[in-house]
Amino acid sequence: MYLLLVLFSAFSIQVQAEPIQSLFEKLRDSGEDYQNEGAVCEQVARLELQREYPSHSYEIVVGIEYANVRQTIGELDVVVFDRHGQAILVGEVKCWSDLRKARRKAAQQRTRFLDTIQSGAPIDMFLASNRSVPFRREQFQALSRFISISQRGGRSFGFDRDLPNSLSEMRELRETLMQCQAAGKCRRP
Repeated sequence: MYLLLVLFSAFSIQVQAEPIQSLFEKLRDSGEDYQNEGAVCEQVARLELQREYPSHSYEIVVGIEYANVRQTIGELDVVVFDRHGQAILVGEVKCWSDLRKARRKAAQQRTRFLDTIQSGAPIDMFLASNRSVPFRREQFQALSRFISISQRGGRSFGFDRDLPNSLSEMRELRETLMQCQAAGKCRRP
């Protein structure tokens, strides 16, 4: 019985995890800057969310920065907008070795964002990779769903959702994408 359980567990993990080569093919022309270690997990989270929120009805944006006149306050990792431009989900993505600490950080970022939105203080919101793409506070007023996402195994540390791949697989994917960009075979940022 024990052997059967072990084999079933190993099989289910293999079935759930998307192969690195498949993820590489989906991300090779993204033009993202993968120097930031979290960028690859954010992009994989975007791909996962696209399964639930198809592009004909939703837009998924990675990396929305919000700032006051003095400094950046924070960044939203992954945001799902409905077809009216209203944010319906924000996902904080953390692929860290210490998942307890990562979960606390995601919770702090959620609180900071909600406090900022509710404060009424003037803020600017824009795409982190292109500051000329603005967003408005009003797009986030009715936001009701805020989730935390991590690499495989994070749910046992309090994350709402796991990506199908491990931290080492995410690191391997990141390295492959950066090498491809450096060689000029993948779209660069």
